[in-house]
Amino acid sequence: MIVDTDAVRARLESIAPKVAARTAAAVSEGAEVLHDAVRRNLSGDVLDVRSGALRDSIRIETDAEGARIVSDAPYARIQEYGGRIEIPEIVPVAARVLAFPYQGKLVFAAHTQAHAVDIPARPFMGPALEEFAGSFKAQLAAAIAEALA
Repeated sequence: MIVDTDAVRARLESIAPKVAARTAAAVSEGAEVLHDAVRRNLSGDVLDVRSGALRDSIRIETDAEGARIVSDAPYARIQEYGGRIEIPEIVPVAARVLAFPYQGKLVFAAHTQAHAVDIPARPFMGPALEEFAGSFKAQLAAAIAEALA
């Protein structure tokens, strides 16, 4: 079998822009659906919502390479993956003692010692990605097939 490489190259060059455009559109559409799933997970299904700042910080960024869902909340990563944070010593500024709830009781202290706190993982992106992955693969395959037709 002889393959006309020039014809194959010409065909690929003619369909490449269509495939790229349709794939980019599918990625953008998919990112919107994923964004909605992430925000839904942050609306009380996964995390207890206090201020909604983490939920409100989630946004989509798109460029020539694709779409990303990002957050500029400084605690987004530790909420997703968990980790340990170091708390410095705390001293009262405008009072003689500190007052704070601890293990269900109100505690008064002259200061707190520096200590580490383990933050458990409370994933919100992972579950949304798992929920969304199958349909996104299907959408992407359909977009590529449509562009190739």
